[in-house]
Amino acid sequence: MGMGYAACSAKAFEYETVKALCPQEIAAIENHAEFESWGNLAESLLAETTEEQTNVLVGNLLAAFNKATEVDGKGLTLSFTYYNKDNGGSYDETRAHDDCIFEVHGTLQLTPAGEKFKDKTQDVSYAAFM
Repeated sequence: MGMGYAACSAKAFEYETVKALCPQEIAAIENHAEFESWGNLAESLLAETTEEQTNVLVGNLLAAFNKATEVDGKGLTLSFTYYNKDNGGSYDETRAHDDCIFEVHGTLQLTPAGEKFKDKTQDVSYAAFM
């Protein structure tokens, strides 16, 4: 790896898995007038430049995802990472959808929810330009 890049890895769900778990919340975000792409959404969330209605819709998705993955009172946490394939490495295996990685937290120690959804969780690794 050259200077200016950082190795990254994450547990992630494919877009289709998130959509299957939270179809109404995904549709609400994708049908919102401000939505351009999942990658743009991930970037604007990181930069804290999303407008209020988008924040509400994303909050609804995060809550629905946590509830949809709940096992024994604990669910998984979803976050979004922007992935720019032009700045990535040729060996990156992100399975990014629309320049967005749907990161899932709460699976490494295999909580009851992590155990239930371990066949849906993927390891992804990539280089990020810093």
